[in-house]
Amino acid sequence: MAATILKVAKYLIEEKHEFIQINAIGNAIHKGVLLSEILRHRIVGLHQICRITQTEYEDRYLPLEEGLDTIVDKKVLTVLEITLTFKPSDNDKRDVGYQPPLPINEVDEIDLNNPEEVDRSKRRRNNRRRRPAKGDDHDEDEEEDRKAGGKEDPKVEEDKDKAKEELRVREADKDRDRKEVRIQEIEDKAEARDRVRVRDKAAKVRDKSKEADKARDKVRAKAEVIREEEVKAEAIKAEIKETRSKKPDRMSQGVEEESIKQRTSLERTNQKKDRVEEANLETRRNTLKNQKMAKRLSHSKIVHREQETREVKVQSRNTLLNKRKEKRALAG
Repeated sequence: MAATILKVAKYLIEEKHEFIQINAIGNAIHKGVLLSEILRHRIVGLHQICRITQTEYEDRYLPLEEGLDTIVDKKVLTVLEITLTFKPSDNDKRDVGYQPPLPINEVDEIDLNNPEEVDRSKRRRNNRRRRPAKGDDHDEDEEEDRKAGGKEDPKVEEDKDKAKEELRVREADKDRDRKEVRIQEIEDKAEARDRVRVRDKAAKVRDKSKEADKARDKVRAKAEVIREEEVKAEAIKAEIKETRSKKPDRMSQGVEEESIKQRTSLERTNQKKDRVEEANLETRRNTLKNQKMAKRLSHSKIVHREQETREVKVQSRNTLLNKRKEKRALAG
């Protein structure tokens, strides 16, 4: 494994290739994953893209005796394709199996110019072939070699620590910006929902007011018809009086009395209808007044909510600014 890691590192770093692909099939998938994770922990800035596919294999068994058919055994195996690259494309970043590079503090960067790395890989390979028993002195020697090879200059360690701190600060700032953007999006959505609700309520009130206006127009038309009928009845009464004054017969008097009774009954029924329509109009007016009052109350509540949300926004922004100032002051 150490030799393969060195080969891949030389292929990517010294030969300056953009990517390398690891294909693992069937029971060897865990080894491909292990190799990719080791490479990511030893080489800085490697992006990983994982894809799962299938392949079909055919095993053919020839007959031992003549006259028999060949046996074909088909197998469908899963294939794991792992791509390690320094420059991923936009489509690779959108892929489901995309993983960004590990942070610098988790990477033990490999140094190809250091001969101890090559010696260490050879030593590990020879030790695996030998397979020493527990308690052997070889393990202690290997640990000492690792400790000796892992030492670095204090300036390099300080530079690494500074770079790690800068990365942490940048990540913290990015997280804060993302949170602020998320909060802003949520507040905008809430304001848009409130506006839509107010518009819907206003449209409903307008529709109801239009219906009330139509009902008023119908009542007015009916009142005009009733007035015309009353005018006609008065004209008929005047004609009857004139006929009575000219020809006072008993038969004509009886007919006139019956006609008068019918007209009076009609007038009473019309009056009752007018009263019922007036009562309906009053009830509709009262409902419209109640709806207008409810609309005013809801508008005042919405205004109050908007004021509260603005105050919360201002407070949250002030707290974030104060925290940034404190951290910058501590960093300085």
